[in-house]
Amino acid sequence: MIHKTAAHKKHINPSVSVFKIQHAGLSTMLFIRNFNRSMDKHLTVLSDLEKDVMMIHDHTLDIFAPYNSDGNHEQWELALYDIKAALMSMLELLRSALDKIGSKNTSDHSGLWEALNSRILKMTKAFKKLHNEGKDQLSEKDQMKLSGDISHFDTMLLPFITSFVGMCKVELLMIERCSDVETDQIYKLIQSFIPDFNTQKEADKHASEYLKAMENFKNALNQEKTLRTIFLDIMSQNSFIMPAEEEILNRWIEELKTE
Repeated sequence: MIHKTAAHKKHINPSVSVFKIQHAGLSTMLFIRNFNRSMDKHLTVLSDLEKDVMMIHDHTLDIFAPYNSDGNHEQWELALYDIKAALMSMLELLRSALDKIGSKNTSDHSGLWEALNSRILKMTKAFKKLHNEGKDQLSEKDQMKLSGDISHFDTMLLPFITSFVGMCKVELLMIERCSDVETDQIYKLIQSFIPDFNTQKEADKHASEYLKAMENFKNALNQEKTLRTIFLDIMSQNSFIMPAEEEILNRWIEELKTE
């Protein structure tokens, strides 16, 4: 059971304590382009992610706590427990993934992605449970507060987690399957053709520029057929890929079938 501690007596309001994560991640190609700038930055991002999820966790605890006297608290307490447990396990796995990338670990990492997918699913289900419990137990005013928190998870945090995991997966698959020379060639092509956007919002604002850059990258990689085969195989195995990028990838693969 979760008990209200002294730390939670002060009301926590995310609208005042601004969330750290302010954009919904990046497309895999942009993440790869930005990846090697600083490993420390990625660790800081994971710390920010932890702060955001725990801010929602603590705020939700504050919202539900006054309803404890109704005796119907086990389900929302269980949901909060699952969110925190999934978060801590997920962060540990992501830090492990970054360590493996940094050390160029070439072992099979399929179990890592299965574990991460499991933690993401567990957290998503727990947030859905919170939403349902809120409809059953909370006043309309408190439901609105809870909806604001859950909306931040759905629209910002979950897509950000998804794109971050996708980036790690592509990086490790490249380490597993590419030689250092091949990896360097792919990085150079990405840096040459993919624009330098730091947020998906920037990329969306210049969507036509990004799509043109992807087309130019595709044409350049088509000239290196061995690299193209490896790269497309890696990208096709990224189950965490964002929808817009998946559309580009699928169209590319279909075009190659007609060669």
